[in-house]
Amino acid sequence: AVEISVGFGSLITAILVANNLRDIPGDTESGKRTLAVRMGDDRTRAFYAILMVVGVVTFALALGWSWWLGSTLILLALLVKPLRAIVGHAQGRALVPVLAGTSRVTLVAGVLGLIAFSFH
Repeated sequence: AVEISVGFGSLITAILVANNLRDIPGDTESGKRTLAVRMGDDRTRAFYAILMVVGVVTFALALGWSWWLGSTLILLALLVKPLRAIVGHAQGRALVPVLAGTSRVTLVAGVLGLIAFSFH
């Protein structure tokens, strides 16, 4: 239960971090002191990447050494595009697909988790 909670918590937090990353310029200009503003662009991007990796790894740990572990390959495949945009320093509107991709990873993890744990 702990692994799955940490995994989904990390993935959901990554959605919020991606949104806050997109808002850094406007938040800085308006004087908002969000975590992303305080951390800065590069550290927020690193935080996002860490959250995504932790989410997928803990999901895999929760599945244990069963054939369901292969389902994490689907998550890893879905993870590539958002991570590429983050590492490639996408800005502004270019971060909208990151939000969608991160949400997709989280949704697919939920569906796979539901199926896997129903038969596990």
